[in-house]
Amino acid sequence: MVIHIHAGKGKKDRKTILSSKLLNILREYYRNAPVKPVTYLFPAKNDNNRPFSRRYTQFFIREAGKKAGINKAVSPHILRHSFATHLLENGTNLRKIQVMMGHKSLRTTAVYMHLAKDFLKDVKSPFDSESREDQDEK
Repeated sequence: MVIHIHAGKGKKDRKTILSSKLLNILREYYRNAPVKPVTYLFPAKNDNNRPFSRRYTQFFIREAGKKAGINKAVSPHILRHSFATHLLENGTNLRKIQVMMGHKSLRTTAVYMHLAKDFLKDVKSPFDSESREDQDEK
């Protein structure tokens, strides 16, 4: 359930997670493809051995955003940020997010902490977990 991304953002290779729901969607796509992909799952229109272009990817994602009723501009970069922010909101360790995003520095990944809603909401103070007797002794 891992995807290997070859030459992604910054021309970096990285690995990320594959959702089981997405896997089912991709299997359905493959089953129904009139011409079966050979090298790339989403090949160029006239060449099965090349991926479709960055421009087409941007166009496809922008159009999908419109169909979904999203009024803001949607781009691959926005999806990337949303993915990282949702991982953080769901409690994924910042180091794991760093690896999936391909960031060299944890500082770069830490930017998502201010984007995450209620990031500190579920954090409990260690002081609150101490018993009353422990507090009285101090």
